[in-house]
Amino acid sequence: MTERERLLDRLTAMERDGQPGAVATVVQVSGSSYRRAGARMLFGADRERVGMLSAGCFDLDDRAQQAMRTGRTSRRRYDTTAPADVVIGSGSGCRGVVDILLAPVDDGRRPSLRECLEPPLRQGRPAVLATVVEPPAADPARAPLGARLLVTGDGPARGSLGGADLDAAVERDARSLLGSERVTAGRYPAGGGTAQVMIEGLTPVRRLAVFGAGDDAVPLAEIGAQAGLTVTLVDHRPAYADPQRHPAATAVLLAADPTGAVGRIAPGPRTACVSATHDYLRDAAILAALKGTPAGYVGVIGPRSRAERLIAEAGWEAGDRDRLYCPAGLDIGAQTPEEIALSVVAEILGVLSARTAGHLRDRAGPIHDRPP
Repeated sequence: MTERERLLDRLTAMERDGQPGAVATVVQVSGSSYRRAGARMLFGADRERVGMLSAGCFDLDDRAQQAMRTGRTSRRRYDTTAPADVVIGSGSGCRGVVDILLAPVDDGRRPSLRECLEPPLRQGRPAVLATVVEPPAADPARAPLGARLLVTGDGPARGSLGGADLDAAVERDARSLLGSERVTAGRYPAGGGTAQVMIEGLTPVRRLAVFGAGDDAVPLAEIGAQAGLTVTLVDHRPAYADPQRHPAATAVLLAADPTGAVGRIAPGPRTACVSATHDYLRDAAILAALKGTPAGYVGVIGPRSRAERLIAEAGWEAGDRDRLYCPAGLDIGAQTPEEIALSVVAEILGVLSARTAGHLRDRAGPIHDRPP
């Protein structure tokens, strides 16, 4: 389960049970920081937390309790650039300036944060959330701090940032982010001045479908789930397609027909499919069924020579093989099932994130994507 899914589950429970809470959101970063804009952390009245924004350099607990008591939304800046903080041990050494928006869960605005997270996480629909992170200085009421506007691909926008003109201008920019995970920030005319608005793309969770639920699929499901992938396992053998064998999986399917199983899973661009049946004819049938899908990653666990025969048997054309990873996994010298699973999941994350999965020390520029 992803961090965002855990946060949504906790938000849902808070609303259902009438529990107070507060949400801290990174809205602006200058320099280095542990998390980028759009990252969130949820606090409960019992000081239970979901998510993580830093390695410990932000004093958010008490401020979150204050937000719950007062019902007020506030913005606070944390500057970790001072060398003295690192020397005396009170800083993280990130050397960045981070602005955080802290708001009570029940801030009276609609849609609520829970309602904003539900389309991508529970309905599989991309959405874009726009939030006022700095109101106009001359007239803050014209675009209140924390006001929200939710944009989806099917229907009108929900909520308001404070005025029809502001909503329309932001909505135009927000719709260009539908289907992406980009986070941007811009200034828009409001109240005789400008309001700063953060616009973040919210996409459905990434999925991992593993065909073959043998012993080597166990660590693959576990590591995939720990990495935030929603895992589905498929096997034609009842003894292996047993949910008790795979507690990390969201779903375990018993399916004799590979084509039917692929149809039930309906892979999309954010889905990784891995064939690990170790049955040549079945692997070939699975690859053939996946050929016509938009799956973002298709891999086969096994030797290279076997994989080449499988690809030819399944009829994959040369122009469509950029999605194929056979044999699956990064070259980390993996030997054990756990090591192989780690190499495969790491490769999947890199592919679905459009990264090369190389050494961070060799990456030119920042390790996190900067907002444009």
